[in-house]
Amino acid sequence: MPATLRPVRALFFDLLGTTLNWHTNVVLSLQSHASHTPALSSRNPPIDWSRFAHEWRSSFFKVTSSLPASSAEQPLMTQLEVYMKALEMVCEKYGIGLDVWGKEEREDIYKGWWKMEAWPDTKAGVELLKTKYVCVGLTNGSAAYLIHTNKQTGVSYDLLLTSNIVGAYKPQPRVYQKAMSAVDLKPEECAMIASHVSDLEAAKKQGMRSIYIHRATEDLDVDVSKYEFDVVIGEGGLVELARRLGVDEAV
Repeated sequence: MPATLRPVRALFFDLLGTTLNWHTNVVLSLQSHASHTPALSSRNPPIDWSRFAHEWRSSFFKVTSSLPASSAEQPLMTQLEVYMKALEMVCEKYGIGLDVWGKEEREDIYKGWWKMEAWPDTKAGVELLKTKYVCVGLTNGSAAYLIHTNKQTGVSYDLLLTSNIVGAYKPQPRVYQKAMSAVDLKPEECAMIASHVSDLEAAKKQGMRSIYIHRATEDLDVDVSKYEFDVVIGEGGLVELARRLGVDEAV
């Protein structure tokens, strides 16, 4: 275990992409709706729906990065509102107007985000890590959405903190500050786990330790080797992380 992680008592997990495979079912939802839309099913060349999904995800972050933290005067934009705005941006780029996919159709496509699966190592890895650390889900999205997803995947955390609970979206400082305050720990006692360089860089600025997990769907255009994290996990995901942190699989 790196010396920088020895004081750590709590692990904060990004969920979408890091512990959850969002990509597969979102692509299936897009493909299914496209196949029933003549203007799209007959398009030549066909749309690459995997790429479209990644652009939708990237647009989500473009929308949230410009949002202020919530206040009495300015409520936080809801998860549905953010995803719909992001989808609107991508549809406009691909020339998909409301006459092709209307509001109801787009909201139905959005339901693909509610059918995520955990990565194969997630459940076992989280259970192992919970034997030694406080494990907190810290993620963009609504509590209802992530509670539903965790029940669906069978993955549970000691605490779940979401955007509508903390009143901001990552990577705003308020998210990490509120998370550390919630467990009453110092920054050096907290480590952020994510498959996104931007998330970890923001957490580091708040004094948290950083653990990078490689996932096939994440940071596709990022050279992770240019960044410094306390631990970088390639193969094995969270189970490998548990091993690196000295958690016995027999526990």
